[in-house]
Amino acid sequence: DISHNPFGLHFLTTRILSPTLKKVAFDSISDQHLADDMHHLTSWMQTTSHLQSLCLGNNKVGDAACVELAKGLSSLQALQTLGVEGLGLTGNGLQILLESLHNPHLLTSLRVSKNRLERRGADELGKLLSCCSRLQLLDLAATEIDDGALLEGSLAAGLSACTSLTWLDLQENKVTSAAFGQLLESIEQCGSQLVFLELSGNCVGGTGARQLVEQLHCGNLRTLKIARMGFGDALTQEAATGGGLNQLLQRHCLLQHLDLEHNEMTDHEALIRCFEASEHPLDVRLQGNQFSSSGLFQISERRGPRLLDL
Repeated sequence: DISHNPFGLHFLTTRILSPTLKKVAFDSISDQHLADDMHHLTSWMQTTSHLQSLCLGNNKVGDAACVELAKGLSSLQALQTLGVEGLGLTGNGLQILLESLHNPHLLTSLRVSKNRLERRGADELGKLLSCCSRLQLLDLAATEIDDGALLEGSLAAGLSACTSLTWLDLQENKVTSAAFGQLLESIEQCGSQLVFLELSGNCVGGTGARQLVEQLHCGNLRTLKIARMGFGDALTQEAATGGGLNQLLQRHCLLQHLDLEHNEMTDHEALIRCFEASEHPLDVRLQGNQFSSSGLFQISERRGPRLLDL
């Protein structure tokens, strides 16, 4: 791991890195070093046939470096883990990188967060995912995925094919209720082994809350993060009849962590009914909602979650 290293790539690739290495992390080294010396990294990558894990995250080199980087990626025939998050890429740059992967079916971990996928990048990613049946971790946070990418492109179908996923992060994208149902359908098809699901920051509103209750079926989930989604009280309004959040919790009986922060929730009594009906202990985050002071007191006093962050 040579992350945060001030030295240039010429020094690192000629003096430090061995061609027999299996895992290398270049996260957050000097952006200028990485951009100017990319050809040194490419030359080193072309000498190694053993590399299984390459992490280049948080070096904002932009699309300009992708053609050179792709030359190196195309020579990595054993690559299983790839991290290109925060490189400042657009859809064009991401397409170049993904097309260069020699054996994408070997991937078990892929991080592309904090890049602007755009339609071209989303479609290319969808094509790649369609052959990634071994993929276990997928990080698509803050990639500007929108409704069109899910409804009209290949991303939804590609995601459905990732049947080995255990960890999926889709937070801070641009999905609305118009495409949230399609996203949940894809998650259901790939999510039988999911233990971590992050959907926060997609503004799907009350309609999305109802879609979530009806369509989310991931029986192995341990962590569900659905903060900042504009649910209001739609998630708890059917608590009296066993619906809404109550139904969601009953279906996901292995759930241990639930994040509901900043959802404009006000009905503390309905929320309490949901928690009291749950038969398993649960850590819950509720900060940033609109409960009254007395409501917060009642939530904290009543039987329910083992840990509340109010």
